[in-house]
Amino acid sequence: MKLAVAFGVLASAFATALVAPEPPLTYRDVKPIFDKRCLSCHGADYPGGNLRVDSYAGIMKGGKHGKAVIAGKSPESRMMKMLKGTIQPRMPMDTPALPRAEMEKISNWIAQGANK
Repeated sequence: MKLAVAFGVLASAFATALVAPEPPLTYRDVKPIFDKRCLSCHGADYPGGNLRVDSYAGIMKGGKHGKAVIAGKSPESRMMKMLKGTIQPRMPMDTPALPRAEMEKISNWIAQGANK
């Protein structure tokens, strides 16, 4: 019995060791969300609030209210506050809020360091 338990523990540890951790999210991972949900108001043709989301440099530069993203600090980032509606206007403006999965992906990207 003890041998079976020990074998089970070893097998579980070995299986866990074989699963590679997921790489951190990059701008490329969240860009499709920005393109679909934000680009019409924050792109080259109309950079609302002087914030552009069509490039990594544009997002990291921020807009007229300062930085939109604070790498590693998702809850403190203006972008997340506006997406969640904790500061107004909630974004995207005049449309339904982002689906939870999309909001979490952006939040995780910022929390992981807002990698390029």
